[in-house]
Amino acid sequence: MTKVNDEYDSQASSYDNFIRKLVPGYDFFISVTPLLMNNPTSVLDLGCGTGNSSAGIKNLYADAKLTCVDTSQEMLKIAESRIEGNFIQSNIEDFQPKQKFDAVISTMVMHNVQAIEKRQSVYKMISDSLNPGGVYFTSDIIVGENDITYSLYIKMWRNFMLNNLTEEEVDGKWLPLHKEKDKPLTLSKQIEMISRAGFKSIEIINKNINFVMIAAFK
Repeated sequence: MTKVNDEYDSQASSYDNFIRKLVPGYDFFISVTPLLMNNPTSVLDLGCGTGNSSAGIKNLYADAKLTCVDTSQEMLKIAESRIEGNFIQSNIEDFQPKQKFDAVISTMVMHNVQAIEKRQSVYKMISDSLNPGGVYFTSDIIVGENDITYSLYIKMWRNFMLNNLTEEEVDGKWLPLHKEKDKPLTLSKQIEMISRAGFKSIEIINKNINFVMIAAFK
């Protein structure tokens, strides 16, 4: 975990700048999540990063108790400087909640879980940690259901990034990093696994190229 921590620690100060250049619809994911919640009293933010999602929730629900989990201490320091909450350094595969929550969120996180069985166990942990009637919001990258849509998504995503970054950055850094380290799923596989974890209903809230926002209801 140390190598992963070092990588995310080094990105912490510039995260809020580059994430918007990489993820189409990022600000939509952040802004719409609180609007879809029903006055939660407790929220778990898995992979909170610099606290963007939690800050939006706290702005709308000032009394909500936030628990923010991230593997990077530097990310947590930035989040803690922005919002009030309980901050825990842990990777999400090992995290075990000690309470129940009205809502759980994970924004651009789940693709970092390398093993499919680990990802399934994380979805089950999330389901088990929710109060009855609770909701899980996840926004993440996906891959196409077949070779045609896979290639189309990569082409469209590359074009999006080229509007914000140089060709050298896109082709020399971000796309190679994606292919090397990210483990995204197809949308159908992600829905199947979330359903298997114990959620009663699942909604696609938004899809922007190869990024999707899902709401799963307990």
